Amino acid sequence: LSEGALKPRGWGLTPKERGKYEQLWGKMNKSAGRISKHDALWVLAKSKLPSAEQQQIWQLSDQDQDEALTKGEFLVLMQLASLRRKKHELPWSLPQELAPVALETDDGGLAAPVPARSGGSGGFDGGEGWTDFGGGFGFDEPSQPSEKKAGKAKKTKKGKSDDALG
Repeated sequence: LSEGALKPRGWGLTPKERGKYEQLWGKMNKSAGRISKHDALWVLAKSKLPSAEQQQIWQLSDQDQDEALTKGEFLVLMQLASLRRKKHELPWSLPQELAPVALETDDGGLAAPVPARSGGSGGFDGGEGWTDFGGGFGFDEPSQPSEKKAGKAKKTKKGKSDDALG
């Protein structure tokens, strides 16, 4: 990581970013206030970042390494992915601005470390309401415009346009 290349604006969440990510969190299927790794990686895949970067973001986000994300860890995942899409270099460790965020829980408290567990949450259904997030599940458009041709949206299996997926 080169000096000065990390962050012109910092890694912290703006109120607008927090609101967007919290709205998305509210639509996730949770078990005991957590979402499964499978569900989190499904959302992270919508960032269209390379697999290696998605894995690095997962490692930084899952602070307690329990293969599931609390609300705070999910906010961290979304922020890291969003800023990476804006060409920020990924950090090798969790940025100081995001450390307190990672501890937040669904009920507004702070998470305590939990032992690793097996199994997943109730699952992610990808159902109605997911295309309401524009810009790709809470991810802003990348700094460089894509070469996607305007007006030619790709259709998903359900026949819906995936323009909102980023």
